[in-house]
Amino acid sequence: MKKYDYIITGAGLAGLSLAFYLNQSKNLRDKRILIIDKNQKNENDRTWCFWSDEKMAFDEIVVRDWQDIHFYGTDHHERIDLSPFKYKMIRGIDFYNFTKNALRQNKNIDWVYGNVDAINDLEKGGSVVVENVEYQGDWIFNSIFNIDDFKKESGKYFHQLQHFKGWIIETEEDTFQPEQMNLMDFRTEQHNNARFFYLLPYNKRKALVEYTIFSDTLLEQEDYDFYLKQYITETLGIPDYKIEETEYGVIPMTNQPFEKAAGKHILNIGTIGGDVKSSTGYAFCNIQQVAQKVVLNLEEKNQPFYNINLFDKRFAIYDTLILNILQREGNLIKPIFTQLFKKNHIHTIFNFLNEKTTLLQELKLFFSLPHTPFWKGIFQVYFYQTIQNLFKR
Repeated sequence: MKKYDYIITGAGLAGLSLAFYLNQSKNLRDKRILIIDKNQKNENDRTWCFWSDEKMAFDEIVVRDWQDIHFYGTDHHERIDLSPFKYKMIRGIDFYNFTKNALRQNKNIDWVYGNVDAINDLEKGGSVVVENVEYQGDWIFNSIFNIDDFKKESGKYFHQLQHFKGWIIETEEDTFQPEQMNLMDFRTEQHNNARFFYLLPYNKRKALVEYTIFSDTLLEQEDYDFYLKQYITETLGIPDYKIEETEYGVIPMTNQPFEKAAGKHILNIGTIGGDVKSSTGYAFCNIQQVAQKVVLNLEEKNQPFYNINLFDKRFAIYDTLILNILQREGNLIKPIFTQLFKKNHIHTIFNFLNEKTTLLQELKLFFSLPHTPFWKGIFQVYFYQTIQNLFKR
């Protein structure tokens, strides 16, 4: 049996990002690495969007970026210059091809395609069973997540789903302004949830239109289609277009802790490792930061586990308060985000969502928002639960 230094299960965003940074490391690129996935990722199955004011390893595969955005909230429209930030888009297929091409130049990296039957923690290292064949490694990095297998602890934590459907549409005439995009366009019925659209133009005749919902239940596919058609024809005023591609996805949003260490030699990464920001569903930048932390730890300490600064855990408290509002009073998200954009600079908003603000900036931001939902949330989430726990003793 061939033994590996590192085994990565799941060749999606998290798995391939980790493999990419391992391959870039002068100290680790000669390690024996096995990457396992059930398919070869030959199709475009998703799009990742994120904002950044820094250069990154994947800038050359950014298919579009924007610095000029429109926000539409409750009786409020604002055109915003993001500079020096850029809102960037990377297509899944471009990311897969870029990382695989880089990794396949390394003869120390093997690939196996098939279903993972089991991941086991051993006395020394771990093992992965793929269709009855066992592979062993010193460290296992698992990024396989199946939302149907996720066991919710209802009553103790908040659980919402971010679900979205998008169409890449093309028109016969010049329709879009390629340098401008719509970020969180709330001009749609809310139905007691948070619902909004993105409009991301590729050029004057081609754009991605995406319908996003935060709720605890999914819609039927024809319901997503109905609201997409309504937004395109009525809000954007585009009567004639053709659909070139469709994408659909579901992201769990919860303050329920994900198991980071699944064993002494198994580290969960990506969604299953809790690397998706629970209050927004944004993942791309978070996953890059986690992958780089893991590589740095392997370089310096010969182990992948890392600690989170205690003070930085305050962002988990903020996420919980937002999840509380999403679950209990989702209809308030539209006016809350309207106030957020009206009363705060876009740089402060983006830095807050990236968890890079100071405590003073965070306090100013929260005091600019409607106070009642947050004070109510603080009582419901913390004081009320504390009182309940006291009576249970």
